[in-house]
Amino acid sequence: MSKSTVEPFALVIFGAGGDLSTGKLMPAMLELDRQGWLPDDCRIIATTRRDLSTEDFATQVLSGIGDDKDRAKFAPRVACLTGCDPAKDASALKKLLATMPYQRRVYYAATPPQQFAGIAASLASAELIADDSPLVLEKPLGTDLSSYRAINEAVATHIPEHLIYRIDHYLGKETVQNLLCIRFGNLIFESVWNRAYIDQVQITVAEAVGVANRAGYYDASGAIRDMVQNHLAQLLCLTAMEPPRSYDADSVRDEKLKVLQSLRPLEPADVVRGQYQAGLIGGEKVASYREDVGDPNSERESFVALKAQIENWRWAGVPFYLRTGKRMPAKSSYIIVAFKKTPHMIFPGADPANNHIVIRLQPNEGIELLVNNKLPGPGPIRLDPKILNLDLLPDGGKLPDAYERLLLDALRLNPTLYMRHDEVEQSWKWLEGVLPDPPAPEMYAAGTWGPDQAQLLLAKDGRRWDNHS
Repeated sequence: MSKSTVEPFALVIFGAGGDLSTGKLMPAMLELDRQGWLPDDCRIIATTRRDLSTEDFATQVLSGIGDDKDRAKFAPRVACLTGCDPAKDASALKKLLATMPYQRRVYYAATPPQQFAGIAASLASAELIADDSPLVLEKPLGTDLSSYRAINEAVATHIPEHLIYRIDHYLGKETVQNLLCIRFGNLIFESVWNRAYIDQVQITVAEAVGVANRAGYYDASGAIRDMVQNHLAQLLCLTAMEPPRSYDADSVRDEKLKVLQSLRPLEPADVVRGQYQAGLIGGEKVASYREDVGDPNSERESFVALKAQIENWRWAGVPFYLRTGKRMPAKSSYIIVAFKKTPHMIFPGADPANNHIVIRLQPNEGIELLVNNKLPGPGPIRLDPKILNLDLLPDGGKLPDAYERLLLDALRLNPTLYMRHDEVEQSWKWLEGVLPDPPAPEMYAAGTWGPDQAQLLLAKDGRRWDNHS
């Protein structure tokens, strides 16, 4: 990827004083600048509705990112606009942009979704939308199918679909993109990537943290809306999709959509909900979910496990088990593709492990392949499972943050790793049957892998979770 192909731009971040901007977006832009990806003629415009001086807001926006040298070099690229509500009036923004001779403008709505429609309307009213001016929307994109449709229709009234970039930062992770390279760049894997050879697929996104400062949002949403509808559904799509015609936006997203359309609608029996109680994380006592959210009667799930089934020729009969939760033993995200046993074992007494591929998303990104190897020594042949490890950065270097890739793609007008409207709508359709009137969650102790019922979900199929921490 050439570092000379990013055209001059102005990136406008709405809600730039929030945690997303200060913790992810601004550090990502500084890192892109430090590595030489940004052209000389570009600006980042940070906006806030708060009535602050531009100097105080600039200090807030830039504090804590990079070292002093990098920050000093990056600071001149940043312009601040305070006391401005772009969801109501973009005239101040238009006046500022008029002083900047950059044709391409990219807008990032790092705001609550209730402001998306207003931002789109005011940008259109101020004639700030051109054919190369995408609007990036952060999740959550609704709480169910009808609310998503309302948000999408309100934004689409003012901005065409090809300029609406719905972000899912998991798609920017290096290992997630490498999954496509492993599958479609190697015949040895793609030729066995189907129901004839694969027994099951497990996708786990485990977090050791509790709800922390997201208590209000999380207690209104829960694990299914916060994680399954977007992150886990996208990981499932990339694991299960057919080879696209080429690596372009519509080809890739068309194949992901086909997976979502092939999913059997979830039913209550397919889903286990859990909620963490007080327990130990890393040897330290932590509070219960209800204590964290300040509601002794909350029945919102902090954990969910489910069984997904894809009804097409490639995957019929292969279960996809998905789980995610707070206050689990470790921060660990991975995809396990488990192959079937060999049809006939020629070595007497041998009980070989099933071959499997582990795609590690965090914390140590990489790919593992488990194969059965001969245990050295004389006598009867014995098999010993060994792991072939493909570290993305074997020298211990640092992988790019997902937002670096996704922001750069938006600046290049490349929506391949952004979600299309029909993808998001179809994922909400898949969940429709399990969102209303959820049952009370099963309790699990903090520091464990979820409630016992999550284990039973697999046990009744003769399988078990692989806790690959």
